[in-house]
Amino acid sequence: MNCGRHQCGKHNCAEQEMAHLCNKKCMKRLPCGNHDCDQPCHSGDCKECTKTSIKKLSCDCGEEVRGQCGAITPECKKRCARVHACAHEVTHTCHNKETCPPCYAQVQRTCVGGHDTSTVYCYEDKITCNVMCGKPLPCGHECQEECHDGICKKECKQPCLIKCKNGSHNCVATCHYPHKCPSCKVRNIYLKCKCGNKEQRALALCTSNGKTLQCGTGCTAQVDSTQPRRGPGVDFEDWVIVQLQSFIEKAKKGLIPPEYKFKTTSSYNRRIIHLQAEKHGCTSESFDVEPNRYTMVYYKK
Repeated sequence: MNCGRHQCGKHNCAEQEMAHLCNKKCMKRLPCGNHDCDQPCHSGDCKECTKTSIKKLSCDCGEEVRGQCGAITPECKKRCARVHACAHEVTHTCHNKETCPPCYAQVQRTCVGGHDTSTVYCYEDKITCNVMCGKPLPCGHECQEECHDGICKKECKQPCLIKCKNGSHNCVATCHYPHKCPSCKVRNIYLKCKCGNKEQRALALCTSNGKTLQCGTGCTAQVDSTQPRRGPGVDFEDWVIVQLQSFIEKAKKGLIPPEYKFKTTSSYNRRIIHLQAEKHGCTSESFDVEPNRYTMVYYKK
């Protein structure tokens, strides 16, 4: 036959090819998969199935209708009847999607770090804020990351700050828990003389023993160690005059610094020192508070 699928059936048929027009039914399986094509034999694809389905089509809420074969589940205008995670009023219609749309009811919810409470949509289950996490880390520091859910990062980038062995300062290396602190490195220290008058910055190891500077010009220890003591029965003013004369003579020759310290004494004795210093062409000034007030005399070249 002209369709190429069916045969004439006559033995030694003498009719011309054009007379062999096929008038049988197509009977190909339709795309619906349930029925065969009952149209006259034809070329090309079959049309869509127009039969009414025997089985009922139901939407998600349970409504049933009869529909054309191969038709999709009809659209339902009723509210979704599924069981939802929250108790808020359902605002979306019945649907055949796998999951329901999110709930947009506004609720009060605390962030995952427990820092703050804010108004969010119901579907926003886990919220964060801008506050530092603050959870304790295994190393003892607090997590510096912004509020977050789950476990904090294991690697801590904060300064160690554990006291060094001799307790003089804190370890400034990046946190190295659970390993021991590295050896203390060179650091800035301030050295002072015995009386505290001189101070100098220097570099030293943390474990270095405390060193002191040698007292010099203007230092209490230096002046006190060179000042003669007043003998018993010697008048204070006479003793001051002798000390001033000796001081001025040596200062003129450059043998000693042009300054001299009289140890702590009474206000009456200090007045005597000021008076004699002026008479000998020197200036004087008292320092510190009672009972440690002392007097410095300065030679003018």
